[in-house]
Amino acid sequence: ALTEIEGALKISDNADKRFDLLMFLGNIYFNTKRADQAIKVYEDILMKYPKRAETDNVAMNIIVCYEDLEAFDKAIDRLE
Repeated sequence: ALTEIEGALKISDNADKRFDLLMFLGNIYFNTKRADQAIKVYEDILMKYPKRAETDNVAMNIIVCYEDLEAFDKAIDRLE
């Protein structure tokens, strides 16, 4: 699935589709215990798609990743 998502991201120029693909990529990283990579993807989403990221609560995904990494201070900072 990871290879297919990365391939689709290379050819997709539709903003909504790219957002969905990036979210899926971040979720794959998180679910395969690569929270550091997931955070990078989610941060990229926040930067490129701020309105949709807020609607889809992407910041909470980052907080969950920090908790998974036991970086509770960063998680708390994000919550504030």
